[in-house]
Amino acid sequence: MRGGRIGPRTTAEHTTDHRFSQAIGGIEYDPTHGPQIGKRAVGSMLLIERALVRRLEQRAEAAWPREICGLLVGQKGEERRLVCEAVPLANCADSSDAFSATPLDVLEVEQRARRGGLVVVGVFHSHPGGSASPSSADLKSAIDGYGRHHSWLILPIRLGRATDPSAWTLDRTGRRFAPEHLIDTD
Repeated sequence: MRGGRIGPRTTAEHTTDHRFSQAIGGIEYDPTHGPQIGKRAVGSMLLIERALVRRLEQRAEAAWPREICGLLVGQKGEERRLVCEAVPLANCADSSDAFSATPLDVLEVEQRARRGGLVVVGVFHSHPGGSASPSSADLKSAIDGYGRHHSWLILPIRLGRATDPSAWTLDRTGRRFAPEHLIDTD
């Protein structure tokens, strides 16, 4: 099933949902010591409807203890990414606590987005262990592969129940994750 299309809002009035608050600091991967705290990406925002996040959380709860994954499609500015649609992808990973999508599935979403005048603005996936922070594997994927210039929406699931989502992006160095402001567009 593909995510429902949600039209972009033109209003400059966006409200912040307390569930979307972020911890100060970012994550940097150090091969010797693992993830390290970094500085916030100043002004970076992921704008998404709370109802869409809730639908993704419900999907993640239903799939628990396996991870879900997909792409966020919308409009991208320098510091803002507006999500218009979430497109779930089949998780091809062998492990229940990892995710992987086929290049063909990703290409199909990218092409469909372009035809609609949109772009892929982010990646979403669940963390069945409940962590709202990106893992070392997430950082490696962002740096080495798909997602270098995207938001990463993490849906933590603890014992089958969604907790507070978080959004991340690589900071200006391109070597650390920094939290993004997660803004509700309802």
